[in-house]
Amino acid sequence: MQYTNVHTKIHTTSHNYLSSYKNYLLFILLAILSSSALAKSFTPGGQSSDMHIQRIADRLDLNEQQREEFLTIMSAKKTANAPREIAMQANREALERLISSDNPDQAKIQSLAEAQGDLFTESFLQRAAIKQKIYAILTAEQRIKMQVYKDVRQNKRANRKNKREQHKSSQQRP
Repeated sequence: MQYTNVHTKIHTTSHNYLSSYKNYLLFILLAILSSSALAKSFTPGGQSSDMHIQRIADRLDLNEQQREEFLTIMSAKKTANAPREIAMQANREALERLISSDNPDQAKIQSLAEAQGDLFTESFLQRAAIKQKIYAILTAEQRIKMQVYKDVRQNKRANRKNKREQHKSSQQRP
């Protein structure tokens, strides 16, 4: 009778272990899948890009017509940017492969670098055009708010960069 209790206990324990192991694996799989799905829809700051655009519109106190125009401009920006971002990423990857190859072809590297420069110029010009369109729909007061918002963001970025550099340099000291 004692043997049966031990056998039952071992069987129950191993079953619980396998069950918890399966649950653990399932949890890890779900965490990976959900984090990758969320990463695609969120900006580095942790907000979805649509929420971020809405917050900007709220901070600038846009009226209904301005808000519609602003959202239209930003939506057009997304669709116009997508193919260029894909092309820039493909160029970066191709450049990296060429540079790290055993016999890098300088002519191909030059060609890809020039193409990347052209894409960057396109991107810069598009950003300038979008800024012009946005500023055209803003009042003078809203333009000031926009500039203050940009300055605050830029200062926060600079402060984070300084903190990272200080932390990095403090870790390098013996």
